Amino acid sequence: MKRFGWIALLIALVFSGCARQQNALVAYWIYDEAMELDPTIVTETRKVYTEYEAQLREQPTSATLGEPVIRNEFGAFYGQPEAVWEPDGVWMKLTRTVYYEDPSGVIWTAPRGTYVNGSSIPQGFWSTVGSPYRGRHRYASVFHDVACLLGPQPGRDWKTIHRMYYNACRCGGMPENEAKLLYTSVYHFGPPRFGGDFDAKQKLNLARNAEEYISEKDRSLEQLEQLPY
Repeated sequence: MKRFGWIALLIALVFSGCARQQNALVAYWIYDEAMELDPTIVTETRKVYTEYEAQLREQPTSATLGEPVIRNEFGAFYGQPEAVWEPDGVWMKLTRTVYYEDPSGVIWTAPRGTYVNGSSIPQGFWSTVGSPYRGRHRYASVFHDVACLLGPQPGRDWKTIHRMYYNACRCGGMPENEAKLLYTSVYHFGPPRFGGDFDAKQKLNLARNAEEYISEKDRSLEQLEQLPY
């Protein structure tokens, strides 16, 4: 059913005169099946994270993490991600704990033993911003994947998770408009919402409006969050 859904949406965009590249990509995101989370992976990641926190003697800080791999106005990454493929060929298990410090100084952790699959970047965006594990979003996708698997935590609701993703994309060197395109998509239709609160007409309207909003650099993230449907 999902395949027919996104095909129908793209056809509608064509006949409405709105099937420009970014609109089509946003439409593809809406129906991308890769964003569905595997319950087994979710359970295992949450278990590993709970064990990681239980073993912590003190919370990591920029002072204790050593020299960052990347540091700029959008934060800092500590450690090079390392992982091994799972048998399903989709998920990868981290074999090294890595950290991201956001611009406000909050440390986000992707512990060894948690899972990533690059699903922060749906297939429809691969030609624009890069496929999973490649491109300037790759660091960001690791932390976003783990955060989405963990779900909301104290002080970290879904909005905070997606804002972290935007900042991490920018920290990794992604251009502003590309990062805003991904942020708009994950904010409105990514986990944990999965577009469930929106009907087909609202999704189509978002696709129509996204390119105009995102192409204007002076649009703030707050404005993108209020993108009309």
